[in-house]
Amino acid sequence: MRRLSGAAGLACAGLIVLTWSGQTKVGAEEAETPGRYVGQSECAKCHEQGMAGRGKDQLPGLKESATWAKDDQHNFAYKRLDDEDPPEDKPRWASEVTSEEIFDALEGAEADMASESIRCLSCHGVVVHDFGTPKWFKKGDNRVVFANEKHQQGYEASEGVSCDGCHGPASGWLKAHEKEEWTTQQWLARGGAKDPAKASQKLYEDLGLYYSKDLVLWAEQCVRCHLRIDSGLLAAAHPDLEAFELWDQNTRVPPHWRDYSKAADKPELPAGGALHPARVWLVGQSTALQASLEEVDKRAKAEAEDYIESAVERAVAHWTVLRHGLKLVAPEAHGKLEKAMAALGEAEDMKGKGKAAAAGAAALPRSLHYALVGAKLDAAGVKKILAALEGDAEAKKKGQRARLRELSLVALKRVK
Repeated sequence: MRRLSGAAGLACAGLIVLTWSGQTKVGAEEAETPGRYVGQSECAKCHEQGMAGRGKDQLPGLKESATWAKDDQHNFAYKRLDDEDPPEDKPRWASEVTSEEIFDALEGAEADMASESIRCLSCHGVVVHDFGTPKWFKKGDNRVVFANEKHQQGYEASEGVSCDGCHGPASGWLKAHEKEEWTTQQWLARGGAKDPAKASQKLYEDLGLYYSKDLVLWAEQCVRCHLRIDSGLLAAAHPDLEAFELWDQNTRVPPHWRDYSKAADKPELPAGGALHPARVWLVGQSTALQASLEEVDKRAKAEAEDYIESAVERAVAHWTVLRHGLKLVAPEAHGKLEKAMAALGEAEDMKGKGKAAAAGAAALPRSLHYALVGAKLDAAGVKKILAALEGDAEAKKKGQRARLRELSLVALKRVK
């Protein structure tokens, strides 16, 4: 089988494009306090209007910010907190309860409205939990400006989930990125001629960005919001989250990255094309199952009795599809998880469910996710997974299992 390599995902601000040359001193001067969130407006200075003369395969295309603003649902995340001017479309799982009604019902709210709440903005904006006391300022009627030690002065929370949300805090990157000599010398200084992928990753990490070609890190960034939710928000009538399929989600994000299945040069990709749809599905489900099991354990410890079963159902849905892939490429992990999931199904109380879920999550260490990135997975293997999934009566049951099965089949059938 020709190994396919799908969209690199989440790679707008961070793609290494060796187009300029020149001499520069590589050192501490490159980065200015890596770790500060700068906001979409900073990235848009270059990534907004495109550049005349750039071909379709030249990246970045310098239209990434405009694409995000026009078509990406992440742009509308903050607006979903605004009951007076919400986005026109509603997600499938949306309820009729307004954001302010949810916020008003929250216990221990630390702000005056949903659009200023750290608990809301942790997923509806780019906010981290460890920054201390926020400072809020009004600008105009609706704009809220946010400033603290993790955000550059004047950062606008109203941008929603902008570039920093997926690519990481960009302050250090911008300092080096704005230099005329970017990026050949910085990349070569980190061993780019010898090991292109490793040098690219080190460049990202040194300057404070997430290495977005890392499939595990990519999946973890997504499930951080798409599968984890405070049970206090559920008690306030926030809709619960659904089972998550990474390849499906990837197809719903307007492309602002290079499609490596069409590109002639693929030096950044691991051997075998780690980003083909079946690999994205496998690692995505492994990461999603871990997050789902941790959510069961968290709700059990919080004694959130009304919400434990929905978390269990979601974890079972992820296990029902993932088990066919693990059985083929990681049989030892499959055996451990099979025992943990059986215990989860047999547990009669919250304590038992939490214990079983914790055991299951422990059987999914980060090292396993990375092992799945490099696991042998050819056409014959994908066909075996497909056949098993198509004939699985448990996976066909109504609800989250059936929906996740259908999404999984779509991803796997893309592999020819």
